[in-house]
Amino acid sequence: MRIEVMEVSQGNTFIKSSDADYGLVWVSIWDLFPNRNTDLPWLSGIEEYGTTFFNDTQLVNVLAELDKVKLGINDKKIVKEIDKTIEFIKSKSKFSLIKFLGD
Repeated sequence: MRIEVMEVSQGNTFIKSSDADYGLVWVSIWDLFPNRNTDLPWLSGIEEYGTTFFNDTQLVNVLAELDKVKLGINDKKIVKEIDKTIEFIKSKSKFSLIKFLGD
């Protein structure tokens, strides 16, 4: 499964793409967090085969949930992909959006 993470303008114009394998993170969340809908409401809302956008206000919650996920995962490869996702989100421009594009 591939879920691409990218930065786009508010008009959905592509700005840049992350090299993080968010699909690996997504599968781990579904495997390791049985109560993900209540424990991780922002991350569990990412569509595996669709498109999900987050603005600056929402990304505060997304980042907090990614940090929470990191604490529950021992696999170094998955932690690396979470770290890459976090760093990418933090590097975005003001007023742009983060787009998760499922495949």
